[in-house]
Amino acid sequence: PTPRWTAKNTVVVPRWTNASLPTLSVDEDLALKMTGSVERQRRRGRVGEAMIVVDSPLPPSEIWASLNDVESWSRLMRGVRSSAVRERRRRRVRAAFHVTKLRLPANIVLEAPGPLDDTNTGALPFYLDTSCTNIAVDSLDGFWYVEPSPADGAVTRVWLCASVGACAIVPDVAVDYVAKKGLRRATEWLAADGRRP
Repeated sequence: PTPRWTAKNTVVVPRWTNASLPTLSVDEDLALKMTGSVERQRRRGRVGEAMIVVDSPLPPSEIWASLNDVESWSRLMRGVRSSAVRERRRRRVRAAFHVTKLRLPANIVLEAPGPLDDTNTGALPFYLDTSCTNIAVDSLDGFWYVEPSPADGAVTRVWLCASVGACAIVPDVAVDYVAKKGLRRATEWLAADGRRP
């Protein structure tokens, strides 16, 4: 599977440059400057697509280290109830998670790219691990993207974009919950000053 995010009918190719990111509307850009975060969700049936962008006071290296420490995601991200690495091979990490208060299982592959580049920019794409049984999720892909904020170089901009397709056994209320709150809860740790994205 190839990680992808569609925005304005554009497929993001896994080059993961900032030119590949979804385009923020004028209103979204203004909200990001005023509140420090902006989000977008769309649900079609059992598939939810979501994006959150957070301007964080944390340095890029600290954010990047936290994202690459997959075992600690359950302590870092609200909504991730457990996280365990099942396998590390070169730049690929296979991990198992339980998410939401319903402890829904998900197995994902992260394409761990290593350290940030010389511009303090990096991408961490992920997708559903189809080599495992996934009883709650039919499809999943997305990415984390870290960059210095174009609006303020002293701030780190973090993107989290994801598309999740739930299995028929997952209640509609859980699909709504993940679509509306999942990414926000996964990024709350980025607001080191106490703001909630």
